[in-house]
Amino acid sequence: MLEENVKYLEETLKSLTKFSKSVFEIIDYSEIEIKEQEFEEIRINVSSSRLDSIVSEIARISRTKAEEILKEEKVFINSKCEIKPAKILKERDVLAIRGKGKFVIDKIIENSKNGRELIIVKKYK
Repeated sequence: MLEENVKYLEETLKSLTKFSKSVFEIIDYSEIEIKEQEFEEIRINVSSSRLDSIVSEIARISRTKAEEILKEEKVFINSKCEIKPAKILKERDVLAIRGKGKFVIDKIIENSKNGRELIIVKKYK
């Protein structure tokens, strides 16, 4: 049964133009290595956890420009498009900015001295 499924998948994929010249190799499931995701840690200092503030710091652009890319629907939080600049981000939110990368809000640390927040962000490599 398994061999039939493998042949069916191979024939079906080869019938697609994109895979017509591809070479397929059948490997055992135990040979597959799962690579751990690598991140680059970024520390940003923002006035609040608002989306526009965080996007402007991560992308190194003005808040006005950050609002523009929000309106252009280029920002996603947890795989959902977000256009509201006042949206508050929480720890573990996944933020994707088209053309800039994908990030995870790792920790939000409030700095009581000047009221700003230190946010540790992890950028997917």
